[in-house]
Amino acid sequence: MTNTHDGMLVFRQPERIVMRLRFLGSTSEHGDCPTLYETENGDIVVQGDQLTDPEAIAQLRHVKPGENWVVIPRELLTRFAPKE
Repeated sequence: MTNTHDGMLVFRQPERIVMRLRFLGSTSEHGDCPTLYETENGDIVVQGDQLTDPEAIAQLRHVKPGENWVVIPRELLTRFAPKE
């Protein structure tokens, strides 16, 4: 991962750029998660604590291979998520 001058984070794989992220905001006071980012195409990336409660996980629907889930405080979404 590399920071660029325009505030975007660049995730690299050998020989190619995979995704550029723009930091949107965090409710953490110490730089820890949870945090929101926006991709170049407008998608949102969330960083948070992994959901580990087996009963909660059992309630998830339509989980595809490779997907994961994180817990995001409502305040983070209402404060920093794009309104459009």
